[in-house]
Amino acid sequence: MKINIVSHIGAGGNTGKKTLKSLLEYCDKKSISYSVNISEYKGHTIELVKKLSTEDEKLVLIGGDGTLHEAVNALKIIGSKKPIAYLPSGTGNDFARELKITSNPERFIDSLLELESPEELEIIKFTNLNSGNVGYSINSIGFGIDAMIIYLSSINTGKSILKKIGLGKLSYLHYIVSAVKKHKNFDVVLEINNEEYRFDNCLLALVTNHPYFGGGVKIDPYSTSNNNELGFVVANEIKFIDLVMILYRILKFGDHFEKYEKIKRIGSTSMIVRTRVPQYIQADGESQSPEVISMKFELEKYPFWICR
Repeated sequence: MKINIVSHIGAGGNTGKKTLKSLLEYCDKKSISYSVNISEYKGHTIELVKKLSTEDEKLVLIGGDGTLHEAVNALKIIGSKKPIAYLPSGTGNDFARELKITSNPERFIDSLLELESPEELEIIKFTNLNSGNVGYSINSIGFGIDAMIIYLSSINTGKSILKKIGLGKLSYLHYIVSAVKKHKNFDVVLEINNEEYRFDNCLLALVTNHPYFGGGVKIDPYSTSNNNELGFVVANEIKFIDLVMILYRILKFGDHFEKYEKIKRIGSTSMIVRTRVPQYIQADGESQSPEVISMKFELEKYPFWICR
């Protein structure tokens, strides 16, 4: 067997570099041929994956959710159905967490050798109704404070340095504090089957395909892989004490929807989300420019080699 590897070596504070090294060592031990393609900047994975999409060898991706996000979008844009084998080495790894994908390079290769066929998994297709542009997400698309946190962290050139010296969590706390100060609550209209739901003064609105976001926060325990449903999670009319209590219930018990009316979930196979004022957007932890939201969300499927 030969594999084509696309690796974001800077993922997870350079965890990707260590993962790649271990993978190559085990490939040599097992006499597996490989090519190595290093993703060096945002958008580079898209270029690399497109070039490798027509080759017969299995495509192996090393990185975090953002790297996988770029790869899936690259393949969907060119109409490819080439399966992806994903070895997680990012900070969040929410896709791998939900699907119980191994992060051990040796176990990964052994599993890949055993698999006879890929699994068709649901992903989120989102269409910008203002521009007509189409994108894809593996985990979630968020508007509001989570998207602002990700934006603030993405523009900070010192982020990777802080991770290297063990201060990544302290850095992230700084972004949370900054986002709370800068963020202004917003109104959201959700449309499902021509029925409208209106939410005023929202802190967060999230369309999700998995229970996790933000690196293991189980925001939507009712969303699971391939359950033929999108989850819309919204938090509105939230005060600081509400936020503290809701976060506690999320992290400790996972019963936040039952305990608090200020955070809600609505499920459907498709939905439209609109806002009246521009909002920052995050898709799988990748920041996008703020805009007035008018988006349609649907489910599609894509093949993956799931190595457990």
